[in-house]
Amino acid sequence: MEALIFISLLVAGALLGLPMLYAVLAGLAVFFVFGLRRGIPANKLFGVMIPGFKKSLKIVSVILLLGAMSAAWRASGLMALLVVGGLSLIYAPLFFAFYLSFKRWIRFHHRLLPRGCERDGHFAVHSRERWQRRDAAHDRRYSFGDLFRR
Repeated sequence: MEALIFISLLVAGALLGLPMLYAVLAGLAVFFVFGLRRGIPANKLFGVMIPGFKKSLKIVSVILLLGAMSAAWRASGLMALLVVGGLSLIYAPLFFAFYLSFKRWIRFHHRLLPRGCERDGHFAVHSRERWQRRDAAHDRRYSFGDLFRR
């Protein structure tokens, strides 16, 4: 019951746009009240909360440092530089050649995929004749040498 209340507090806080700290503190209060109602003394509850808080403070500090580092990278333009630099490394004809070879591998090796993938919308299985007609039309339109010409 307590966990359900805590989850609903988290969802309500997210929908209302409140900081998650408020929802977490409200959840802490809910757990504290439920502990008191079950007959656990307050000093014992505090005795459990304080060491748990100290342990989680290490994790929170690491997350805070990661957030500050990624914000600094975004502000300095490093993220954009990495994206542009990564996209400039992709040679489009070679990328499409790998893409087409992957699609062909999936087409002829769909039996190696887990059961259910063959009915998936992306890897739909059709009759062999339809694939052969499609391959013949594709080979007439695109030859492999055309991919590497500039």
